[in-house]
Amino acid sequence: MKDKRKKNIKFVPIAEASKPKNGMFQLYVDYWWCVTPDEEIMLYRRTSPQCNHNEDCARRVNEKLYPGYEIRQLPVIFVPIDPRDYC
Repeated sequence: MKDKRKKNIKFVPIAEASKPKNGMFQLYVDYWWCVTPDEEIMLYRRTSPQCNHNEDCARRVNEKLYPGYEIRQLPVIFVPIDPRDYC
C-alpha cells in the first residue's frame, strides 16, 4: 500500500523500530508518528522522521502530505544514526 511516488521515504515496520538495538540511535519517546496502513513509520531521506511531539502539528502535516495515513502516538522508537549523514 506504499505510495511509490514517495521516492525519498524509507518505510520501517513499527515492530522493528520499537525494539532496542546496539549502536547509535535517536530515541523518540511518546512522539506522534505518521503510520502507514502496513504498520510502518516513515523516515524522509533517512534522517528526518515523519513525527512530531505535538499532536496538532503532526495532524496538520499529515493532512497535507500523507492523507489516508494515520497519526498515532508511539511509546518508543529507535531511529539509527549514521554520522556520515551529517558530514
